[in-house]
Amino acid sequence: MSSLFRHPLDSRVGRRIAAVAVLSALAPLAVFGSVIFARARTQFETQARQRLHQDAKTAALNGLARLRMMEEELRWLVPVAAASPGRDANDAITGLLDEAEALSVLPADGTRVALKGAGTPPALTAAESRHLRDSGAVLLRSSDADWNWLVVGHASGAQAAARLSTSAIFGLAEATSLPDEEALCLRTAVGHVACSSADAATAAAVRTAALPQHGEATMTIGEVTYVVRTWALPLQGDYHAGVWTAVALVPQTGFNATLGQLERDVALLTAASLVVVILAVLASVRRNLRPLTALEAAAARSSRGEFDVHLDVSSGDEF
Repeated sequence: MSSLFRHPLDSRVGRRIAAVAVLSALAPLAVFGSVIFARARTQFETQARQRLHQDAKTAALNGLARLRMMEEELRWLVPVAAASPGRDANDAITGLLDEAEALSVLPADGTRVALKGAGTPPALTAAESRHLRDSGAVLLRSSDADWNWLVVGHASGAQAAARLSTSAIFGLAEATSLPDEEALCLRTAVGHVACSSADAATAAAVRTAALPQHGEATMTIGEVTYVVRTWALPLQGDYHAGVWTAVALVPQTGFNATLGQLERDVALLTAASLVVVILAVLASVRRNLRPLTALEAAAARSSRGEFDVHLDVSSGDEF
């Protein structure tokens, strides 16, 4: 290998040819690598932000769908429990509203039938009673911040109520397919974080951060900067609960982790390509200068009076 580097670069012509060849290869290689990386960076950032946006949207819409499904199940139970307050009603709830910690029906006569668990929903305000009468359902915060009471009304005047954890409603209690560093939080209309897949410090920061109800932002927790995407979940019209917000967030370091790996891969590929180019150029220069080296040696011998020199150059070119 040492001779490959020594002989081509011993000649000024060799050094000139090698320099021109390497620079001619390096310039387009550098431009090509830079363009490819810039495009890949833009594409990756766009996809990562779209994924974060989609995760926030999916959490909000899935939560709303689950809440409506629970509402329909609860509404279905009202006439059954009112008509059969005993064993038949308990049989009717088998397999339904498994997420409920407590479940009860209030028939039109004012009596309360406990179907599951214990506890009663908080008393309705005048506005909540009016909304229940007009829209058929209200979502109430219980004394325990992690739980809600879903109350539905029936045309007969009866009501049903279920005590549900916010995590169960929005699926954060289940295993998620989120990337390792990504987290989801659900913030209520009054700013409380109702449930979260993140640690307590991150959830507390989400509670106090000035985040849009619908959009993208960044926030810093300690020394970590997060990219945040929010999706509004309007619950006022259906449940008199204001506008909740689904918040998806990921550390900016994790957001750029794959991009950093891509940058290292591009740099490694560029360096490997450059090494291959240099070795190919040196080998080519050495091969092309071999006839010139032979001519130089023959001329030196002739200058010393050795006129019987016979030189056979078979390069097939001007040499």
